[in-house]
Amino acid sequence: MWKAVNRACGPRQVLLFLLMLFAAQVQAQCNLPGGYNYNPGFRADSPAVGMLGDYGLVFDDAKKRECSIGFIAADQVKHGAYEALIKKINATFSYNNPTNDPTGGLHRDHFGLTDPSRPSVKPFQGAFEGGHVALIFAAALMIGGHGDLDTQMDNALIRVRNSYNYTKNPNCGFYQPKGWNNGGDTCMEEHALAATGYAWIAAYEMKRRGPASADPYALKASKLIDDALSTYDSICLNDPAVATNAATRGPCNIDTNNATILYDELVQDGVSHMTRAYPLSFNREQNMTYGIGQLTIISAALVGLEEAASRKTLTTSQQIIAAALLEEGQRKADPNGYYFNGGAGSPGNPTCAHASIVNGQVVRDDDRNCSEGAVRPRIWNLTSKRATQGYSSFFEQYVQAYPPRTTVVDRRFVNEAPPSSPTDSVIYNAYKFDQYTNYFTKDANNGDLNWGRESFYHVLGFRWHTLDPNRNANAGWVAAGDNKRPRLWAYLDNFNPGGYLDGIDVNGVARGWTCDADRPWEAIPVDFYVNGQQTFVLKAWANQPSEAAVNNLCGGGTAHRFVVQMPAWTKGQPISAWGLDSTWRGFTQLAGYACAQNPSCVW
Repeated sequence: MWKAVNRACGPRQVLLFLLMLFAAQVQAQCNLPGGYNYNPGFRADSPAVGMLGDYGLVFDDAKKRECSIGFIAADQVKHGAYEALIKKINATFSYNNPTNDPTGGLHRDHFGLTDPSRPSVKPFQGAFEGGHVALIFAAALMIGGHGDLDTQMDNALIRVRNSYNYTKNPNCGFYQPKGWNNGGDTCMEEHALAATGYAWIAAYEMKRRGPASADPYALKASKLIDDALSTYDSICLNDPAVATNAATRGPCNIDTNNATILYDELVQDGVSHMTRAYPLSFNREQNMTYGIGQLTIISAALVGLEEAASRKTLTTSQQIIAAALLEEGQRKADPNGYYFNGGAGSPGNPTCAHASIVNGQVVRDDDRNCSEGAVRPRIWNLTSKRATQGYSSFFEQYVQAYPPRTTVVDRRFVNEAPPSSPTDSVIYNAYKFDQYTNYFTKDANNGDLNWGRESFYHVLGFRWHTLDPNRNANAGWVAAGDNKRPRLWAYLDNFNPGGYLDGIDVNGVARGWTCDADRPWEAIPVDFYVNGQQTFVLKAWANQPSEAAVNNLCGGGTAHRFVVQMPAWTKGQPISAWGLDSTWRGFTQLAGYACAQNPSCVW
């Protein structure tokens, strides 16, 4: 049954609410079920990027209840993001699996499409599919925040949770030339996306089943954030004064987590603005997406850990590295943040880094065009303060000791020249990554700026660092817009409240019982009205000891009875009692068990 009404509403308010909800649904700008090239099935031709675009559209619809469950239909079935999410999950498991074998659903991951030697992977086990997992669980928590999570959804999520297993691309990293030679392949993205997947599983498990279930996933997420900010296989740091080895790490010649060393290498001199070393975000001829861009993915993982009650503090070394990645972005962005020099459409001189091996020696060229398409600096807002209360930006929370600078030094080897030090130039008033412009499209087929990436780069990685002040309210919740993290709940909502108003004695004492079988261990409120809910009387709680028969009907618990004194002015008037749902949505009128005026009672 639908639970579409506020617990404080009477019949007239219910009718008004339903009319308003229907009007909102008619006008709602929902993405689903059709439009924007959304694919409800499994995209075998684009298992990472295309599927991410689809999940981004689901995530976006989950924000608004009228889109989260679709139209109120005669079949009383939830549609919208709720239905689409379950269908996408099932499509991944059923792909290439006609017998519904629980070990089936094998598919090529992102790398397997171009490398047939790579084995197929099981559902949600591709190198980049942690991003899908994160959007799945974050969307489900928003659906729960609307009061619409149920066993069917929970079972689908358990299936994803049990299947997801992160395995990184074996070719990434810097202790082999493949990690930096001729475009390179950092492990940063794989680690960061996996961290988001595990972090949002942890968030859901914490809200659904508690810390014992959440903690293992939170620990995995925390470790992967450490890996994503490690110089071992994710962050390539180059010090021109340190020798290179073409057989191992090449230009990535600094590998340490020692904060003192990293400070000495990466923190600018206050006078010259110089640093001894600087990052080189190598990844298949793409630079910025795999440097500063991944900080927004890490930011999304940190938000998930907060929701899992496992807030993580970045170490000093990690903060220094994050600040260095920001400065790399500043060096390569135009001062207004419209372009990365070397990116698509940029009028500036190219600044993308490249390294290769020539005659056994490392040859550098930091003056190349990039292949990362339509990426713009303004899609990554990491530093601006969004609220005077609650949380704010990624840097304000996690990198407080190293705020963005307005002056940086551009250090590059250019035109494959092998000087003893880079060509240096000072950039004043460098772009600080403190603004946002929406360059994203809801076209799920857009491989560069689809809505799945918007969900990470902008919503999870930026907007959700500020909390909606209404997110923990238990009644009458109206979201404060798309700019704040909303209510995220994992309470199941399979049952309406049940119970009886046993009667009201001559002294005006009302007795009865009520409970919600979704959460039988919790007492629920009881609202009393007179004259068919025209006039509110009072609110009480069904928290008194109850007998075994009642406990069995409730599915557990031991305290479901209420004993309440009615005010004198209610004498002689029909009184009705309403049990309120254990979530914020839904209510049930309790029948007057021994009352001639059933379902009301008079004293």
